Order: sequence, then structure tokens, then C-alpha cells
Amino acid sequence: MQKRLVLLDRVRLAVARAILPTLLASGLGGCGHEQLQGAAPPADVDGDADGGDPTPGDPTPPPPPPTNLERSAALFDPERVLEISIELDPQDWDELRHEARSFFDVVGSNCLEAPPPSPFTYFPATVTVDGVTVTNVGVRKKGFFGSLDETKPSLKINIDEYVLDQRLSGVTDITLNNNKQDPANLRQCLGFGLFAKASVPSPRCNFAKVVVNGRNLGVYSHVEALKKQFLEQHFADKTGNLYEGALSDLRDGWVETFQVKTNDLTADRSDLRAFTAALQSPDDQLVTALAPYVDIDRFVTFWVMELLLGHGDGYARNANNFYLYHDPATGQLNFLPWGIDSTFVPMDGAILFETAPPPTAVWAEGALAYRLYRLPWTQTKYFARLAELLDTVWQEGLITADIDRFERLLSPEVDASLQDQFALEVETVRAFVRGRRAPLTAALSVQAPAWDKPLRDAPCVSPIGTVDGTFSTTWGTVGAADPFATGTATLTPVYPGSPSTAPLASSAAAGLDANTGEYVIQLFNLVTANTIIVAHLVVNEPLFGPGVSLPVDWVAVSGMLYEAVFNPGVPPAIRPLGMIADGTLDLSAAAATVGAPVVGELSSLLYESLF
Repeated sequence: MQKRLVLLDRVRLAVARAILPTLLASGLGGCGHEQLQGAAPPADVDGDADGGDPTPGDPTPPPPPPTNLERSAALFDPERVLEISIELDPQDWDELRHEARSFFDVVGSNCLEAPPPSPFTYFPATVTVDGVTVTNVGVRKKGFFGSLDETKPSLKINIDEYVLDQRLSGVTDITLNNNKQDPANLRQCLGFGLFAKASVPSPRCNFAKVVVNGRNLGVYSHVEALKKQFLEQHFADKTGNLYEGALSDLRDGWVETFQVKTNDLTADRSDLRAFTAALQSPDDQLVTALAPYVDIDRFVTFWVMELLLGHGDGYARNANNFYLYHDPATGQLNFLPWGIDSTFVPMDGAILFETAPPPTAVWAEGALAYRLYRLPWTQTKYFARLAELLDTVWQEGLITADIDRFERLLSPEVDASLQDQFALEVETVRAFVRGRRAPLTAALSVQAPAWDKPLRDAPCVSPIGTVDGTFSTTWGTVGAADPFATGTATLTPVYPGSPSTAPLASSAAAGLDANTGEYVIQLFNLVTANTIIVAHLVVNEPLFGPGVSLPVDWVAVSGMLYEAVFNPGVPPAIRPLGMIADGTLDLSAAAATVGAPVVGELSSLLYESLF
């Protein structure tokens, strides 16, 4: 709807942005100089464009106009929940919320060649924030992978997408995160506040209740956009290069994965390449080589704070969810936190890309952390900073007081059906805060752990085979004592080392996964008396139904192929054979009612496993 007109508007806006500074500087552009001087200032729907005219005869000059930063303070008031209403064409909303990137857009075989392509499109909308309405704004879906959702999508509102320099309360962008990985709804605001307390430049954060076309989507985290207004607040020069890191690192061959967020017309990444070259210096020259490119003390603080918060999906543990800003005033790169919705969770086990959990008191997966931890001087500095921040930032009483305040603020906004989960998750955060100091203090009292494992391989995977099958079963059969009495199936997996003989038996099951509550379809082959091959498919619940053809893209449908070996007296030995993706799941019959038929067909590629 309206896409052609919107595209023309974008072209006009791009041209205007390109030539307007020159016109204003020269006083040209088809208008008289006097007309340019008298032109209306950029629209700001809720603030005065200037400080007002002085009263005739009054010698007192008018007060200076509020800055955009001052105007935006109310938007980030931590003591209230914003009321945000979005109205857009219903067909546009349906298209917006179903846009998604495949897991294999992120980790496909060419994943180091460029940032993952964005599948998200802006749609025209009217937005009202706490009673202030602005029209003709752009709204799109946002998210990397884990937070993608079709029912409650994360959203980016661009106030000036179609109207040059239009602002709402001093801002041009509103970022709304759906808290999909944070049922407590408070982890991001709590974590960013602690980063800021440690003097790490961090976005402002509060909460919003979001209503789209009259439907209440619930509580979102409202996080300040990392754009030029943020840079101006935290750095001496806001004109430098800003990059987003998503499974990105400062290593040879990885630099192209950083998404350029400013100065994108040049986007040469030469600053990142210079840093990467310095990072390859010998140990005895490393600190001196890095000095022009990074303030090691500032990085160590960022690094320690990721560990303190349990940010297992950040730079130090997963080379993910961070920003880099190259400040021209210093020539140095600054690490900025982002995507911290899965913090304040015990990280006792291995996660994606890991074969075993790391030591309690250090994570060093990112290349800079890896190199610095292996130097005695910076390793000592790391543990000294950890001890210092435990004393100065990790003050349990103050942190739990913030948790209590957030809970009181959010509880009235949480849907009744989610209240129990909300309360449980908030208590999980409190327990993490209370329990964080003891293991870290114990770790500080013994010899520093070694970090012997090498830097990990690139997170890129390639196809290794195919998986095809048909199934006919009934809902509620997952977890049955005899999986070969729950339905009929054909399952044909082809991969290196796959069985060359026909299976002894095949079957299928469907139902809720007892551990995760997910909608699951399973296909089984009995290949020996004690060995089963399992195709395990997870279907996005709102999409489960008859007569649908769903992409196996790890958004609508995700899948794994496993081998399970059963021997008496010991737990089954289960190993992943590959990830099922880039295919189709067709459901001719499907209903989530016990005994209802679930019938369909699977055809997909099989990729190397990351798990």
C-alpha cells in the first residue's frame, strides 16, 4: 500500500538532504536570500523552534531555546511508562510483522563477506506518544535474530523518514525492543544503567506500552538510538564512524561484517583495518601498537561490565551485540553496549559456538579481550578492575531497589496471563544480583585461570546434505513411551556417513515439547536395534495450522537432525548431525488438540551444525 508514493518521497528526501546544506550555506537554490533566512525551522511537534521574541523595551534577552537533548529528557523519564499508539494501514502492518531474516542470512557460507542484509521496510504511520501526535513517520520491524517475533515485533520509528528534520520531543528515532528474551521486561534498562554508572557510554532507557491499530502489544523497552545525538552527548566529536557488531570481530577477514551506521557513503572501514593490523602485533609490542587505536582502561571497564551483568551474547563471550565508535578527537575506537536483553541470567553452561563453559571470572572470546588477557600486565589490570567495580558499581542494595521500582512500575501494564511469569523472572534477576558477588570474589582469591583455547572459527556454515520426509500422526504424541507406535512416516536424510540401508522402522509424533512448550513435529528412523535418527522440527505457534506451506528458515520453522544411541543403564548418547534449513514444511492437516491429525511433508537442505 502506498509504496510507490513512499519510494518517490524517499528519493525527494534523499536529494533534499544532499543539497540543503550547500543551499543554506550559499543563500542560493532558486529562492531569494531573504526567503531562506525567513524559512520555517525544522518541525518539532512538541517544542518551540526558538526561544521567542523579546518584549519591546525589555532589556532582558530571551532564554536560549532548549537543546534536542533537553527536549528528549521527558521521553526517557525513568519514573513512568510511555503510552505509544501507532496507526498504519492494516495490510502494511501484516506485511511489516511478517518480515524476517533467516538464520542462514546470518551464518550462511558467505557470512564474512558483508553484514547480513536487512529484510525490513519502512511503512508510513501516525504515532502518538503521551498525547503528542506526529503524522507521516516511518515504522519498521527491527531485530537481529533471537528477538524476531511476528505477534509482538520490535519496532523502529523514524520520525523524519518522510519529512526532513521532523522531530518528536527532540528526537528523530524511537527504538522499541519487544523483550522477547526478557519476560521480566527490565533487564535492558537495569543493565544500561549499570554500564553508565561504570562510566561506559550507554543509551538512555525506560519503558513503553505500545498499541498498534488499537491492539495492546504490551510492555516494550524504549532504548535511545545510537545516533549523532547520542554521540554528541558522550564524545568530543560526533562526526566519526559508528559501527554495529553482530557476530563481528577485529580479525583478518571479519571486518566486512561490521554494519556501517554513519558516514555510510564512504564506508571504507580503514579505521577497523588499522586496528585489526595493530592487534596482530607480537605480545611484547601489543600495548604500544594498540595505544593509538583504543584506550585500554576504557575497554577493560566495558569488558568487566559484560561479565558482571552476565552478558553472554555480548562481545567478550560471543563477539556479538556491541557498537564501535571511532572518535576523531582521539583517533580511538570505543566499545558501546547493545542488545543486553538476555543479561542477569546464570551462565553455567556452554552456549552457541562453545564446547564447554568458560571460567567464572573471565570471558575472552572477542579478539581484543583474547589478546589482552594473555598479557600479564592487562590480565592484572582486568582483575583489579573487576574487584573495583564489584565495590563501586555492584551495590546489591541499590540494584535491587531499582528492580523493586521497575516491578512496581511495570506490574500494572503486564497482561494478567503473564503476571506469574513476570514475577518469577523478576525474582530470577534479583537472585542473580544477590548471588553474583560470591563466586567472583572466590575466583579473585585464587590464581587467575588460563585461557588456552584458540580464537574460534568463523560462524559460517555450508550445506552438507538434504532431509526429505512425509508424516501422519496425531497431536499429543511427543514423548510417547514407544515412538514407533505414534504414526507413520518416511524420512530420507542424506549427509556424509548417512546409513545406506533402509530403516528398520519409521514413525512420527507431534505435540508440545515438555521442556520448552514449543510446537514440535518429529520424524523417526530406527536404523539399528539401538540407534534412531530424529528430524526435530519446531513450528512458530501462530503459524501452525492446516493448509499452510511454511519456510524452514529458523523463524517460521527451525529444525535439527539428531542421532540418538540407546544402551542399557546409561543415558542416551545424542549428537547433532546438522541443522535443517532452507526448505519447506507443508501441513495439510494440523491442530493443537489432543488426538487431532497432523499430516504433512518436509523438504529441506541440511547444514553443518553450530551446536
